[in-house]
Amino acid sequence: MYIAPFQWEWVLAYAGLTVADCEQAAWAVTPSGAKHRGAAAVNIAFDALIGRGRICSRMYNLPLIRQGQDWLYRFIAKHRSRFPGVTPAIAADRPWKPQRE
Repeated sequence: MYIAPFQWEWVLAYAGLTVADCEQAAWAVTPSGAKHRGAAAVNIAFDALIGRGRICSRMYNLPLIRQGQDWLYRFIAKHRSRFPGVTPAIAADRPWKPQRE
């Protein structure tokens, strides 16, 4: 798994998403092609980062956890302009591209 900004030209076609999709939410596309958005996508990314199976994704599927994380994701997305951020990957002269197998 890898994480890439949607502004890299190949990402949208590779993931089968539109600019509008990606401007509205974070996305995770699994090797099987399943697409997950918002808090579900963030949990998949955390699972990949910690490398211990699907701990975060399994916790996300618990009813109260899911509602809480979905609410928090919507809150952060609505107020994202107030949070600090950087764009080094977007500004990179030569962004990384995956090797096709």
